[in-house]
Amino acid sequence: MKALAPCLVVLAQAIGCGDGSTSGETGGAGAGGSATTMTSASSGGGPAGGSGAGGDAGGAPGDGGAGPETCVRPTALNTGVPPGTVLTPQDGDITVTKDGTILDAIDLDGSVYIEAKDVTIRRSRIRGGIEIGHYPTYVASGVLIEDCEIGPDAGYGGVHGVYDRNFTLRRSNVHNFHLGVQANSNATIEHSYIHHPYANLEDGHEGIGVMSYAPFGPGSITLFCNDVDMGVPAPDGPEGVGNASYEGVDQDGGDPLADLVLDRNWFNGGSYTVYVLDHWQSVTATGNRWGHVAAYGPLHYTATVDGATPSPLVWTDNAFDDGEPIPAPSSR
Repeated sequence: MKALAPCLVVLAQAIGCGDGSTSGETGGAGAGGSATTMTSASSGGGPAGGSGAGGDAGGAPGDGGAGPETCVRPTALNTGVPPGTVLTPQDGDITVTKDGTILDAIDLDGSVYIEAKDVTIRRSRIRGGIEIGHYPTYVASGVLIEDCEIGPDAGYGGVHGVYDRNFTLRRSNVHNFHLGVQANSNATIEHSYIHHPYANLEDGHEGIGVMSYAPFGPGSITLFCNDVDMGVPAPDGPEGVGNASYEGVDQDGGDPLADLVLDRNWFNGGSYTVYVLDHWQSVTATGNRWGHVAAYGPLHYTATVDGATPSPLVWTDNAFDDGEPIPAPSSR
């Protein structure tokens, strides 16, 4: 792994260094078409009028997002590196071991391995994946990844785009991975576009947008205002499309259990588009929209707290993108 060049670590004010190039864009809008605005179900809002593909994903990049009741459909045009950002090229992998490190405006031909707390990666083009902590220590926490494009321009990016706990992923464009994001504990994914899976057929698996494998608490795994489209494979990859937009599975049950929040997302593709299986402390699904690309249906749901008692469920205003309601599931 390559040591981090000093000019790429900025601990107070994040600035770029050296000359670079602006990030390219990969892919287009999700299968449902152009950007759409959704307002909070609590305020009576369903899908509202389109804002155009160039709209902001919950606010302009870098401003912290708009209010909690605003959600604009993410695309390749309103996620990833902000236009005009000058990127500094960097070859090889980066391992971060210093708490509070900021990586800003880099174009990395490699992956990032985070073994520290309160690390930020922003406005960057990462052509490999981002791994947050690793077995058995998992020392990394408080990681923020925002306004990044993650994945190669073409070909197989690897198993994971982002992995696997104690992070926030915001306004980012993730593509060309077998598994776009693995979120196992204390993770928030918001205003991001996760798309074009690259099936890893050698292992017998097709692509998954976001997966929580053996999730555990305390706290939640939250997906807010994302477009997770597994309906179309990477252009140069195997023909198999995604296995699921979201898959949460835990045969044994975490200790403690995690809460799952799915709030105003767009889901498309897969065998079932969304799987919520096994053990969860609670499940909240509000204002989500499903595409019709799925082999078996929009949802496979078996959530319980102990294998028998259904997990507390809040199910409000969930529908296909053509307006057809999706009824609340039962656990068995």
